[in-house]
Amino acid sequence: MKARNGDLQAAVLDVLWAADEELTVREVQQRLNASRELAYNTVLTVLDALFKKNLVQRRLVGRAFVYRPSDSREAHTAEVMAHALDNGGDRSAALLHFVGKITDADLAALRQLLDSEDEEGADS
Repeated sequence: MKARNGDLQAAVLDVLWAADEELTVREVQQRLNASRELAYNTVLTVLDALFKKNLVQRRLVGRAFVYRPSDSREAHTAEVMAHALDNGGDRSAALLHFVGKITDADLAALRQLLDSEDEEGADS
């Protein structure tokens, strides 16, 4: 079964987020090939697409590019959530559905974050 392009992009980003250093195309390919068999050119194409979307940064080292994520996983997730809200119709309804699907622990963490924001705003 052929993987969807978005699935491959997510897998490549996962590899880059897990790395402690910048990676070459070959290094990304090797790490991905632990769970799936991908050609070098496929990984290169995915990294190029992620670069064009500003999701990864690259720089030339010798004759090869090395890649790293443009943002942390958490910052990327927040951006995806904001984009979904911007394009999801009724923001309040979307937020209500979202809150209805998160765990009690996530809801408690969200409440704590909102309370701390309120306290910081009151101190300003």
